[in-house]
Amino acid sequence: MGSADDRARLDHLNQEGAILAGEIESIEAAIVTVKIKIADAEAAVEREAEQEKRREISRVADEVHLHAETIDALWWQSIAEFLELQTKLHKIAQSSGGRPALHVIQSASRRALISAFNRTPLQVEQLAPSERRSMADLAASWLHNIETNADRTTVKSNGKG
Repeated sequence: MGSADDRARLDHLNQEGAILAGEIESIEAAIVTVKIKIADAEAAVEREAEQEKRREISRVADEVHLHAETIDALWWQSIAEFLELQTKLHKIAQSSGGRPALHVIQSASRRALISAFNRTPLQVEQLAPSERRSMADLAASWLHNIETNADRTTVKSNGKG
C-alpha cells in the first residue's frame, strides 16, 4: 500500500483539488452572474428600443390624426367654397336666362371632383380625358357663356340683332 509520504502527498493533492474545485465553482457562479447581468442589460436595451418604437408610432399616429383633421377641414372648406360658387353662378344664371341650370352646375361639379381625384390614389371612377375639367375651367366656361349670352341679349334688346 502506500507510504506515509504518499498518503501525505495524496492528502495535500486532495486538499488542493478541493480548494481548486471551490475556486472553479466560485468562478462558474461569477460567470453565471455576469451572464444574468448581460441578459438583463440586453433585455433592458430591447425594452428601451421597443419603447422608442412605440413612442415613434405614437408620434406618427399624432401626425396622422392632424393630417386627417386637416383633410377634413379642407374638404369642408372646399364644400363651402363650392356652395358659394354654386350660389353665385345660380344668381348669375337667373339674371341671364337660366343658364347654366343648377343641375348642370352640380353634375359638372361632380365630374370636376372626380377629375381631381383621378390624379390621386383616391380615384373614385374613371372619366374620359375629354370629360375631365377643373372647377376653375368649368366656372370660366360658364362665365364666358353667360357673358356671350348677355352680349347677344344686349345686342337684341338694342335692336341690332
